[in-house]
Amino acid sequence: MSALPDRLGVVPLPHIVLFPDTRLPLHVFEPRHCALVRDAVEGTRAMVVAVLEEGEGGVEAGSIGVHPVACTGRIMDHESRSDGSVDLILRGEEVVDIAGFVSLDPFYVARIRAREEKGCFAKEAGHAERMDELLQLFERVCPGALESLRDRLFGDPNEDGGLELLHTIAMHLPVSLKRKLD
Repeated sequence: MSALPDRLGVVPLPHIVLFPDTRLPLHVFEPRHCALVRDAVEGTRAMVVAVLEEGEGGVEAGSIGVHPVACTGRIMDHESRSDGSVDLILRGEEVVDIAGFVSLDPFYVARIRAREEKGCFAKEAGHAERMDELLQLFERVCPGALESLRDRLFGDPNEDGGLELLHTIAMHLPVSLKRKLD
């Protein structure tokens, strides 16, 4: 994402952690979230995907309870349905901190701050060789799965050092939400 705005609309989801550089298909049907999608499509095409917290608490008392760490997503494709719902494809972009909500109506809008980048292993020497080895091992262990995974990727794993591939795998692993958010 080029210039990250300090406020973005938020769609809270109960069991999904969006990772950077991953593809997330969504069927949006709640009126407030459909309004958010329409607003994003007409503007920056960006939104925040946050994880709903169980029980009370969250970012601010009196607002929706979401985990304070979230990820921005860019709307890559969308299709409005006759029933008012919207199908869309989001591409995860940046991990952000939700600093609080500035509006809850007509959709949730939060103040956000970009997190410090942790550095990309793709820039390290030998990353292409490690990626080739990982892809070969993955295909050997689970024949055919790599082709299915490639269909979910935006780019070539050899070009970004496999970061998108690793984020896509991590996003779908049966690991607790808390561990994915840490």
